[in-house]
Amino acid sequence: MSIALTANFVVKDGMDKEFQAIVLDLAGQVLEKEPGVRMYQLCRSQTLSGQYRLFEVYDNAEVLAAHSQTEWFKALGPKLGACLAEKPMIEKFDFVQA
Repeated sequence: MSIALTANFVVKDGMDKEFQAIVLDLAGQVLEKEPGVRMYQLCRSQTLSGQYRLFEVYDNAEVLAAHSQTEWFKALGPKLGACLAEKPMIEKFDFVQA
């Protein structure tokens, strides 16, 4: 069953461009190298400065688990952490089928 995930980020003042570059680079690698990842899209809030949401969709739990074990995901932590004003909020969702 497909799994959706959102990651909410609050970026430090003046770090938007660096944050975007890091996440967009990651997204390119994820979509190119990870079969079963259907969406990996960064969005910026229209109303709250420095706030972003990453929307992710995976074919199943195994694909999601494999994602967190990739070298590009593991390398993300220190680079991303330098840009963030607070810890990201991660939420997982199940697809609702008719």
